[in-house]
Amino acid sequence: DFSIHYEWRPFTSSFLKKFGIYGSLGASFTKAYGEYAFHGRNGSIFPGRSTTQFRFIVIPANIGLIYRFSLFDFLWPYFGGGPSVIGFDETRNDKQPGNHGYDIGYWAMGGVAFGIDWLSPKSSWDQYESTGVKHSYFTLDYSYLESVAGGLVEFTVDGVRLGFTFEL
Repeated sequence: DFSIHYEWRPFTSSFLKKFGIYGSLGASFTKAYGEYAFHGRNGSIFPGRSTTQFRFIVIPANIGLIYRFSLFDFLWPYFGGGPSVIGFDETRNDKQPGNHGYDIGYWAMGGVAFGIDWLSPKSSWDQYESTGVKHSYFTLDYSYLESVAGGLVEFTVDGVRLGFTFEL
């Protein structure tokens, strides 16, 4: 899995500036052998696993709102959510046509960002002067993505993510 996130805070009032417009674009790749929906019991001529290998690519695009607040000037809890478009492409190794398309869904997340500038104030200042990065954070969050029922493929994905955030 890989994803890129971007947040823009266009508001200036002390309350509203904690709200941001959030967007992300990701990609996930997997491959696996098919499983028969129905297979017999002992002595069946049909195995449980197919010889067909499937490759599946998922590209979720999310947009929405995010809210961040500060605790103790080094801990920033946040939460966000909004709509999602989930593109997908399936290929097969048996020369049969695969499926592709998109589904509509929604996403939500909550987490905390730990400020890490204090680890090396001089390096943080050097980073700002050379790249424009004002602050750096180590982030830990829980995310949830689900498609609305009725599409060609139904998605329900959740998990814990670790990463870094850089404030420009």
